[in-house]
Amino acid sequence: MKHGLVILRGEAIFTECQRLIQLGPSINNPNIYASAIIASVRAIEAFVNEFVECLGRQGPENKIFENAYTLLNEIEREQGTLLLKIQMLAIALQGKPFPRGSDFFHDLRVLIKIRNMLIHLQVPILEPIFDKREKDYYSHLVSRKIIKKPLKGAEDNIDQFLLVNEVATWSLDTAKAVVISFYDMVPVSKLKEIMKSIYPTFAKKP
Repeated sequence: MKHGLVILRGEAIFTECQRLIQLGPSINNPNIYASAIIASVRAIEAFVNEFVECLGRQGPENKIFENAYTLLNEIEREQGTLLLKIQMLAIALQGKPFPRGSDFFHDLRVLIKIRNMLIHLQVPILEPIFDKREKDYYSHLVSRKIIKKPLKGAEDNIDQFLLVNEVATWSLDTAKAVVISFYDMVPVSKLKEIMKSIYPTFAKKP
């Protein structure tokens, strides 16, 4: 089975996201951080899709894997959201979703919403557009100590609080946390060995 051909795309997106973050300080352009934030969610999407593909290749080895594969394919047919896929995959593998009150869940939810906002902006990124949605993102990032509360009025431009190295780094860390969480959920099996070989950066445990 040519697992490497299936999975390397996700690993490559993680690498590209890291490269963008490292370039950020020297380029001094907030758009590079927007690209990194968007790439971090693309990496999660790629991982989930590729993980499901691997589940489908396991055959009858493990009933949990078979059930997870069936469930995720059904969600895909119904055009379910990324967050729903992640929660349903967690239920299939460990019997419960990620706690909705956890920092992990809130980080993931806010990251996806920020990505969606950046993709669907109908105005230039540097134009003041700080509405209620952005205030919610801003409050979360401040509460998580990702960014500091700026001077009054400074939050009116998203490049001054959102498109910065700290937020881009947080987005990558959040994406990595998703991969590590699912790696840890998978019991010792052929699938876990495949994951270890194709996502070596995130395989923290034997």
